[in-house]
Amino acid sequence: MTPPDSGTPRNESLLSKGEQLLAATALIPVIGALSRPTQLEGLVYTFFVFVYLSPTLFKEKNKEDKSALERAFAEPAAETKATPSGAAAQTAQTPQDRLLHLKKNLFFIAALVAAGTIGETLLWISQLFAEKYYPTLMHPQLRSALCLALAYYLGMAVAWLILLKRFQYTLRDLFFLAFIVALCKQWQLGVMPSLCESLSTEPLIAVLTLSSLLTAGGSIIAIGFIAGGRPFSQDKKPDLKKLIPKYLITLSVIILLPELAAFAALSGGKALSLIEEKKPIWQAPLM
Repeated sequence: MTPPDSGTPRNESLLSKGEQLLAATALIPVIGALSRPTQLEGLVYTFFVFVYLSPTLFKEKNKEDKSALERAFAEPAAETKATPSGAAAQTAQTPQDRLLHLKKNLFFIAALVAAGTIGETLLWISQLFAEKYYPTLMHPQLRSALCLALAYYLGMAVAWLILLKRFQYTLRDLFFLAFIVALCKQWQLGVMPSLCESLSTEPLIAVLTLSSLLTAGGSIIAIGFIAGGRPFSQDKKPDLKKLIPKYLITLSVIILLPELAAFAALSGGKALSLIEEKKPIWQAPLM
């Protein structure tokens, strides 16, 4: 009997148990999409799981240019630590590295903005067919909502690119931080009291809504990471003394910059008549 090739990774084409569990959780938003009232925004998480587990789309490609990515995204501190004194010129980025860095950043921004805009559109469709309206949308009218969503997620993408110059994030970090931002946003819109009340009157709907809050924002950001070739940190035992300041700084940036971008879009959109005053979604759904 011929022994297996030791150079071939075992079960390379198969999902691990953790990945199989992740794939199973992707079915939860499908339940929300088929429920009444319909909740479509969670499907962004289903798409994220597909992208995350699909090696033919991103993982294999990223493996091919791994060394180039490591040079392009190398932190200055790491380069200084690994470089002997007087040899800085040997690790200087080449024009190809800078071009790759720029391309990956553009992919990051485009993917995050596209995923965020699609998520807002799915939320709008859910609200359009809902029996009861919750003020979770950026704007009840679709055209205005898309204008605000484009600005908001563009600000979000820029915020993460700034933070990635200083910090690294695990996938767990992304979902936790996005969940905190979503809770703050819902509290600001006055949705949290109604959501807490629905835990006793409509528990299934409340649980699906909470699951959407937990997964949608993190999925949008993670899609940007994957499309932009940004590796997730593998730090499984973080230092709390460093983690808490990192979380506080991150939350401040990813809350402030997107809100400022959305406010600028709101002001400019009203001046250009692209964003109208809010009207009931059933009265004027599109504009």
